[in-house]
Amino acid sequence: MDFKFVDKLGQAREIACVQIDIGNSQKMNIQFQDSSSNKQKHPVIIHSAIPGGVERYLYMLFDDFKKRCPIFMQPIQARIIPVSQKHLQEAIKIQKEFENLVRIDIDDRDINLNLKIKQAHKELIPNKIILGDKEDINQIKKQIQEIAYQNQEFEFLKLNVPHLLSQRHF
Repeated sequence: MDFKFVDKLGQAREIACVQIDIGNSQKMNIQFQDSSSNKQKHPVIIHSAIPGGVERYLYMLFDDFKKRCPIFMQPIQARIIPVSQKHLQEAIKIQKEFENLVRIDIDDRDINLNLKIKQAHKELIPNKIILGDKEDINQIKKQIQEIAYQNQEFEFLKLNVPHLLSQRHF
């Protein structure tokens, strides 16, 4: 029994395989003694191609995501990017308010705003939230609540990494 799917290119991909083998035990001289008749018999062998099954499943899963995971699978679901250091405390306050619902980090580094946005884009952060004088805090919170709504069907897991990018050393 093969479990296959058809990928975007129209090619059949095998995810897992289970086989019932009635002939190889004789070829390989595998025997057991039947307890009821005390005769030597050849067993039926069950093969399964589970190693690689996880990789095959992930291949199938990611083939349809356009290089992005669904929001609930994203390690960082939103990044708050303060326009300047004077907005950092408000960013920390927002992050703490939602820390049990959304995985949010904060780019607190003292670099150009455009570089922060570019880096978040390169890291495939799905939601980049700019926080400055012109942004409405309630609108930002509403945006984060929408991300939390997308997470609600799945168990939420926190990441054990610092929330401030300046504290990460990798």
